[in-house]
Amino acid sequence: VVGLSTSGSRNVREALITAKSKGAESWLFTSYKNVNLSHTEFNQLIAPTLSTPRAQELHLVWGHVLAENIELKFI
Repeated sequence: VVGLSTSGSRNVREALITAKSKGAESWLFTSYKNVNLSHTEFNQLIAPTLSTPRAQELHLVWGHVLAENIELKFI
């Protein structure tokens, strides 16, 4: 499960925690606006920026790379 939140939305974090508790691997795509390495209950990919638009652009690229690799593995 991938959650996207440049600011570290509480709802997104709770959804990832719930997903992990049900056995899913959980990842948060976030930014320097939300650097909190104490959130060890799920994995984090942190866009190295304080700019929300730049972080969202990077999250989009990460999503495409992830989807491409999943397709290559299963197709």
